[in-house]
Amino acid sequence: MAQETNSAYDFIILTRTPWDEIPRSRHQFTQALSERYSCLFVEANTTGLFFSATFTPVSDRITVLKNVWPIPYKMRYRIPMLSNRYYNRIRRAIESVCDTNNSVWISFDHTSIACNSHYEKSVYYATDDHTRSGAKKWNFFLEGQWRQEIALLQHCALTMVTADDLATKFRPHVRSMIALPLAGPSLPDAPEPIQRSTKQRVAFLAAFNRQRIPLDIVKALASDPQLELVCIGPVKSDFRKDLEAFPQVQFTGPLSGEALYACLKSCDAGIAPYRTESVNSGVTPSKLWQYLACGLPVVVTRLPSMSGMPVDERLISFCDQPLDFVDLVKKAIASDTDELRTKRWQWSQTQTWQARIDTFVDACRSRNLLP
Repeated sequence: MAQETNSAYDFIILTRTPWDEIPRSRHQFTQALSERYSCLFVEANTTGLFFSATFTPVSDRITVLKNVWPIPYKMRYRIPMLSNRYYNRIRRAIESVCDTNNSVWISFDHTSIACNSHYEKSVYYATDDHTRSGAKKWNFFLEGQWRQEIALLQHCALTMVTADDLATKFRPHVRSMIALPLAGPSLPDAPEPIQRSTKQRVAFLAAFNRQRIPLDIVKALASDPQLELVCIGPVKSDFRKDLEAFPQVQFTGPLSGEALYACLKSCDAGIAPYRTESVNSGVTPSKLWQYLACGLPVVVTRLPSMSGMPVDERLISFCDQPLDFVDLVKKAIASDTDELRTKRWQWSQTQTWQARIDTFVDACRSRNLLP
């Protein structure tokens, strides 16, 4: 086990997410939080014969705990006994090298109760990933996770939710709860004037796999001679193979920080298509705010949780029928103006993670979690 470089952390953040992937809510939350506080980000385990933990600084105020466990994390978090054993090891590894007496433990993992139960300063941040937990009582694995999640809700001093569905489901079990919706980056500069070209670049920020991505929409976009599809994020080999015949598809791999926003700003629109038959009812795509922060017109599948979003539909195009998606993308690009780009950027800067952190810190202080 590598020696720790910091004797204490203000926040310890438990996740089942790798650090080096497309920036999801837990990454963006941690980055924004680190502007004021020191953070330890516990990422999903990789697989090996023996447990190990390595503390790796990635910035002045963020350290990532990279760890190895014999069970793949996609199996481990589904089985309570395995998850409990894992989190007990994680807890001991952290306690062995740093002082946790004043740390606030934030969990993005609904199965982390074996760790959180040891600390009164515990917070649960429930994103739309967890909308389905407890929904299917006949499912042995979901039922086990739901029991763990109830225990976490009952223990944590504060629960934060991103969707109304989660608030309704959790309300009978929580000690204290606030809404903390997803948000976007704080980008200080307004978008550059539009520069038209022969082909329009369409940004698609996602983890690309057959199960979650509507391949028919992607192929329709890739087949249009007027468009170039820029896929930003990790790609499963079978998904890449499905698109080998489409030369107008570009795979950049995962991008973050300045590299991500430079790529987005080079595009003419951003998209967020979903398979509505399999999507969680609480999904509110974080990529939406990243597109808007770059001033891009956005086309997104209309999702139930987005009906109450305070967004002018002149800034976002909602797609009700999958067959309309390509036409809406082309229409959004054609009707785009410098004025609309500025409005999107201005609105996005009212919905930043920095603003969410202000709300979070105030909530923590009111509950004596922070001085």
